[in-house]
Amino acid sequence: MKIRRRGTGLSVRQQGMMQHRPPAAAPPSLAGRLFDRLEPVTGRLRPILVPVFGWVRRWLFLVLLGLFVGWVALMTELRVMALGAVDARVVRVAAAFPSQIVSTAATCDSPVAAGSVLAVVRNEIMVQQYRTEHARVEAELNQLRQAYNARVTAAEEQVTAAGHEHRAMVKVRENVQVLRATMEPLWRSRQVTLNEWLDVDNNYVKAISAEAASEATVRSRSAEAERTRLELQEQIAGLQARLTELGKLLTISGQHELKAEIAGTVTMCDRKPGEVVTAGEPIMEVQGEETPTVLAYVPAADMHRIVKGMEALVFLATGSEPLPATVSALPVQVGRLPGKLKRYFWQGQEWQQYAPVRLTFPPAPGGRVVSLRHNERVDVLFRMYPNLPIPISVLNVF
Repeated sequence: MKIRRRGTGLSVRQQGMMQHRPPAAAPPSLAGRLFDRLEPVTGRLRPILVPVFGWVRRWLFLVLLGLFVGWVALMTELRVMALGAVDARVVRVAAAFPSQIVSTAATCDSPVAAGSVLAVVRNEIMVQQYRTEHARVEAELNQLRQAYNARVTAAEEQVTAAGHEHRAMVKVRENVQVLRATMEPLWRSRQVTLNEWLDVDNNYVKAISAEAASEATVRSRSAEAERTRLELQEQIAGLQARLTELGKLLTISGQHELKAEIAGTVTMCDRKPGEVVTAGEPIMEVQGEETPTVLAYVPAADMHRIVKGMEALVFLATGSEPLPATVSALPVQVGRLPGKLKRYFWQGQEWQQYAPVRLTFPPAPGGRVVSLRHNERVDVLFRMYPNLPIPISVLNVF
């Protein structure tokens, strides 16, 4: 009896035969047909190729290592590589006291003229302190002026009184002198006694002494009055100068404008209005319009290969075409590599010494040179044999 499944239309035997039928073989590929045709040739070359492949597999590492060492030695002979940084004239704009930024008038990479306002800062705490100090010094100045008027007036009155006394002593001396001149002939003619003449003569001597004493008193009183006047004037001048300085500080701390000292480009403008900065902390940085230079730190072992006037290529971090430069100054001493240029841990060791070589760009620099920023990191390539037709891409492999 045949059993049929619903919907299949096939018997059980037919379905079993279809399930166990092997799949049809795929047609050989082009590579397979090619290897099949070359089978006679490869069979003959197999005794030769097997030893060759074994030798290559055995010595491949040493061969590659030798090629690498030879390549490094060749590149070391053909070039000198150095790390460098752009060096330009930079002026940092900062407040002289802790303050808060009120507003900024410049943006990054924007040109500014010398004397233009870059930012406005304010310190309300310092304003209150300066106001209190200003009021205290002003009150002290007013008190000192009043004391000056009183003490100078008293000293002048003492000088006037001493002058009156001196004039009185002069009158006494003149009267006694007249009396002595009158009594002297009478004494010589024995019309007066010796005691009377001695009394008159002693009075004359006393009058001269009193006149001299009064004159000395006038001079001392005048000198003391002048000294008092000068001392008080000096104190008043000091307080006035202090008051003027406090007024300037009050104005500065109130609304102080930070201006650009040189014309150039703003290279640092991270500060925002409302931020609080400490005294001397840079708010903005202006790079001058002068063409920047490059400080290339050459390893001390390769320094004997660098000469003044030698051409070099400066590679920027952007990976664009290198910039031509010339060695303008050689170092007088060597030292450690700056921390900002260290790439590997061994570059910070004591035995690693580098010489800073200054590079300058051609007299007519392009826009790329002018756009270089201070402390921008660069790579420098010195070609030992510039006449050899070796591509730069080959020399700058590592």
